[in-house]
Amino acid sequence: MAAVGGTGSANARLFAGAKEAGAADYQLNVWSAAYAPRGTPQEVVAKLAAALDKTLDEPATAEKLEKLGGTVPPKSERGPEYLRKTVASDIPRWAPILKEAAETTKAN
Repeated sequence: MAAVGGTGSANARLFAGAKEAGAADYQLNVWSAAYAPRGTPQEVVAKLAAALDKTLDEPATAEKLEKLGGTVPPKSERGPEYLRKTVASDIPRWAPILKEAAETTKAN
């Protein structure tokens, strides 16, 4: 048994991460994002991203997320550009899997 991320969770050290358990290519991350409506001025997006970043840096935020089983992402994994890259890489990775799952569900 292994946790789905690359490394085990600090909250569940009973399980190794998938990579730690020997599945070198396995990676499944759960992430959350905040979106603004299309056409939102870039200055507004930047201001919202900065406010969220500041909130994620607060110790109380990390404490609350840890109690819920989550973690605060490192600064290198935050912000609009990182989100764009994540979504762009996740869509081709997950689309075939989701399509097959939908077809299997319809067949049953």
